[in-house]
Parts: sequence; C-alpha cells; structure tokens
Amino acid sequence: MPIPRLLDELVAPLLVTIGERWHKGGLRVGHEHLATSVIRRFLDNLRETAGMHAQGPTILVTTPSGQNHEMGAMMAAVAAAVAGWKVIYMMPNMPSRDIVAAARQVDARAVALSMTYPADDPQIAVELRFLKGQLAEEVALFVGGQAAASYLPLLEQIGALYISSFSDIIEPLGKYRDSK
Repeated sequence: MPIPRLLDELVAPLLVTIGERWHKGGLRVGHEHLATSVIRRFLDNLRETAGMHAQGPTILVTTPSGQNHEMGAMMAAVAAAVAGWKVIYMMPNMPSRDIVAAARQVDARAVALSMTYPADDPQIAVELRFLKGQLAEEVALFVGGQAAASYLPLLEQIGALYISSFSDIIEPLGKYRDSK
C-alpha cells in the first residue's frame, strides 16, 4: 500500500477510533497512551526510511500554539519525506514566532502545520496571520488536519494551501519542491 494511502486509510482512521473510544470511556488513558506511543514509533520509522535519501528542500513540520495533538503533524512529516523533502519535525504546540525563527534557521522552503482541536480557537487566526506575514514570501505554508477546514477562508486569504488528506499533499509538495 502506498504510504499516503496507508496514512489516509489506516493510520488516520485508527487514531480517530482510539480517540473516540477514549472519549466515550471504552479505552483508559493508559490504553490511549500505549497506542499513541506505538503509532508514534511507527510513524518515526516511516519518516526516517522515506527520507533516508531525501535531496529536496527543507520543510518544517509542527502544530501551532494551542494545538497539542501531534499525530497529524507526524503523518504530514512522513508524507513530506515520501515527496522527497528533508523534514524537520518540531513537535507540537509551537508559537508562531518560534516557527518563523526555526524556518529561518534551517532555511525551510515550506512549513506544514497540523490543526486538530479546537476548530474555533481565535488565537489560531492571529498565529496564522503572523506566521504568513513573517515567513519569507517564497516559503510555502501547508495547513491540514481535522480543524483546518474551519479556517479555510483565512487560509485562502493569507495564501496558505489547505490539505485535506495525505494523498492530496504529495502532488503540491512535489510541484513546489521542483518549482525553485
């Protein structure tokens, strides 16, 4: 199974099921943490294997402030590695000022953000506007995750590319990687 399809059709639904079962009391916190730990290791291994010979530009992957769920960002990092990017994964909950500083330090040509919950955080709009305004004009901003669709008008306004699935990120990453 191609990796983007694996992420879309197996890993992402598995994470949703685990989250729903935890929320409804069908899984204990320990179960959720164990499952997340196993999936995290699996995704790290996929990213390292996929990016082993990456010669492309650098992409910084994280979640913005207030976004603590990192599995979407980790899957985006895997997808970017598959698309030939050198991936710098920065963990979740990064303030926009730190994202900008890190992107400049590693000379990133793109930043990918995952936003899962909540879908109505007014601070996210502030963070995204600041981030896009401070990144160099040639640095692309990719945004995906369960909460990202609720920010679609803002994403369009600031020129960020909304990503609805991991399969859908491969083509724009490839085009952007090869365009410069």
